[in-house]
Amino acid sequence: VLAIGESGKGKTRLLGTLAQAAPTVVLTADRRGLDTLAGMTFQQEPEIVLAEDWTDPWAIYDQIAKLAATHRYLALDDLGALQEVIERKLRGAPRDREEERMRSDRRTDMVRQSLMSGGRRLIMAQWGELDIAINSFLGELMALPYKAVFVTVLEDVREHPRTGLQQVYPGLVGGIRDDLMARFSLVINLFNAEIRDGQVAWVASCRPHPRLPNKTRYGVPRTWINPDGPRLLRHVMRKEGEADLETAEE
Repeated sequence: VLAIGESGKGKTRLLGTLAQAAPTVVLTADRRGLDTLAGMTFQQEPEIVLAEDWTDPWAIYDQIAKLAATHRYLALDDLGALQEVIERKLRGAPRDREEERMRSDRRTDMVRQSLMSGGRRLIMAQWGELDIAINSFLGELMALPYKAVFVTVLEDVREHPRTGLQQVYPGLVGGIRDDLMARFSLVINLFNAEIRDGQVAWVASCRPHPRLPNKTRYGVPRTWINPDGPRLLRHVMRKEGEADLETAEE
């Protein structure tokens, strides 16, 4: 399940409801997002894996792989933050023989000063490395034997190259921005909406929309008011009764 939405629209909250239902591993590269989880009540606290450094990414993978034996769901919050961690690592990597020969502390100072002055942009080869790194790591995570994998990502609004209309994309850089949705069976957009008499609710939708990347491979597309992880999984398993489905029009 891929959940796309602006900041504050309920992405981390949705992962929290998943963790309330069953043992869940939450992978995050930004500990600030954990504030939402800290305010929720769990029968069993989710296992938090922090990926704030990309020095040994496969140690992170091994930790998550071992937890698959005891945990039911895997949640990655959010993919854009993880991509930024990888990008920071690549920016600081040696780029030529002169940098390779520097003492590590001197190179670190040089890179830091360059970043602060607005320099040290990724070179062409590093853009390819970034795309390979995030794609391969995500692919390996999704292949682990968890019952379900939830991934959140911030939305980015850009002009569509053919239609010229404003289109919602995952807030990522590189080719993964356009390819990401194809890797998920359920892609939902999260937003707030007024449902009646000024009452505003959390809303998730996988209904087709010309400017949103929504989709479902599980029957009739739906809109959920105040969604939670278990309800989305019932949709995925096609065990959702009519009484559980929302009838609100978009």
